[in-house]
Amino acid sequence: MKRELAETKEYLKSVLEDQSINVEQLQATNEELESSNEELQSTNEELETSKEEIDATNEELNTVNAELTDRNRELTRFHEYIEAVFDTVREPLLLLRPNLFVKQVNRSFCESFGASEKETVGRLVDEVAKGQWASADLSRLVKLLRGQSDFEDFMIDVDFPSVGRRHLKVNARSVLLPREEEPTILMALEDITSESLVHEQQQRLIRQLSAPVLPLQKQILVVPIIGPLNPERMRQVKEKLLEFVRPSRTRIVILDLTGAAIENEDEEVVKGFSDITKASKLVGTIVILTGISSGMAQKLVNLGGDRPKLTGMADLESGFDEANRILGYQRIANTDLRALREELGQAKLELGRLRKGSFH
Repeated sequence: MKRELAETKEYLKSVLEDQSINVEQLQATNEELESSNEELQSTNEELETSKEEIDATNEELNTVNAELTDRNRELTRFHEYIEAVFDTVREPLLLLRPNLFVKQVNRSFCESFGASEKETVGRLVDEVAKGQWASADLSRLVKLLRGQSDFEDFMIDVDFPSVGRRHLKVNARSVLLPREEEPTILMALEDITSESLVHEQQQRLIRQLSAPVLPLQKQILVVPIIGPLNPERMRQVKEKLLEFVRPSRTRIVILDLTGAAIENEDEEVVKGFSDITKASKLVGTIVILTGISSGMAQKLVNLGGDRPKLTGMADLESGFDEANRILGYQRIANTDLRALREELGQAKLELGRLRKGSFH
């Protein structure tokens, strides 16, 4: 009996020890669970904070997306506005890429030069220039475009089959268009043919007025020359003189240089005087120069003005006297002329009295 009690006691003792161990394990597990729970609560709080941050970020992204959408809409409208302006401008316009490929042309360009957008866009300017654009001026323009993209008032003359020869003024600018990373060359062409014709007519009128041909008396012409003398001007004077001398059978031409000046001391001016003298001599006309200042005389000598053997007089009156001497005319002063008229009147009266006496 004692032995069984002892065994039972031992058994109970082992059971109690096991329970104590289990209780300790349960307590440790509970502590771990409590720690895990705290960690889960902390994680949950972090997740909630992250969710709030994500929600805030999402709202910011939505705002940015709305702003980008509005900005994209504005850029689209601005691009459409630029396209409308580009296509509405009356001047012919081209858009060139940095490598000088034609990117776009407006309607005025196609209408003005008889070219379609399909056959122009995507080609090099050199290739476009091989057709009706081909000219030395355009070749210089292409070289200028390759060297610099910004310039103004570059003049070129181009012959077009449909409209003939046109005088164009070219301007170019480098611009950065919306949604473009590389700059674009905007080239504008202005047809100033009419303005050039008006300018040429004005210059022609000025030249005519600055060297008028005035018949002074029978067989004598006076040409007062005003302004600078250059080779082109001398050629024009020669052509104008020959045009008047031939039909009028002029024998003396007086070139009055009182209001003229030699431009840039060009030797061709002296040659121009020589050509006028020689050409006039061939048609039987003598040229007399008047109004030569001391400064102009010195320039003519320095430039070889002694070679053409020019006849020069101090002023227009002296030149007129020399012309009359060459023609064999005698110039009569006004006082002498009045006296001659009085003598002629008296002679007429005497002749009348004689006639009356003969009838009686």
